[in-house]
Amino acid sequence: AERVERARQLEQVTTDREVQLQGVERDKVVEQGKMDVANITRERISIDKTVAQEEERIKEVREVSEADRQKQVLILEAEAKAQESLVREVKEAQARETASKHRAVELTTLAQAEHEAA
Repeated sequence: AERVERARQLEQVTTDREVQLQGVERDKVVEQGKMDVANITRERISIDKTVAQEEERIKEVREVSEADRQKQVLILEAEAKAQESLVREVKEAQARETASKHRAVELTTLAQAEHEAA
């Protein structure tokens, strides 16, 4: 009877030890799973951050390019207006010069006519 009791106790100890080892193993698996989830989450956050930074850089490039285009348009418009103004001034000066020459010829002709009449 004592041997049977010892065998039963030994079996109980063995069973308890196996249960503890299985619990430890299960806890290891659970911890590894938690670590895997944490690592995946960390990687996703890092990727999201990188994507957001790239999107901001792209947005900045687009906005700067658009501003440069608008600036170029304004410069071209200003140059066109300045050129137009310059052409207008030159044409007006040429017209005044032509009118002045015509008036001079007219006055010379009148003076000659008066001289010949006198």
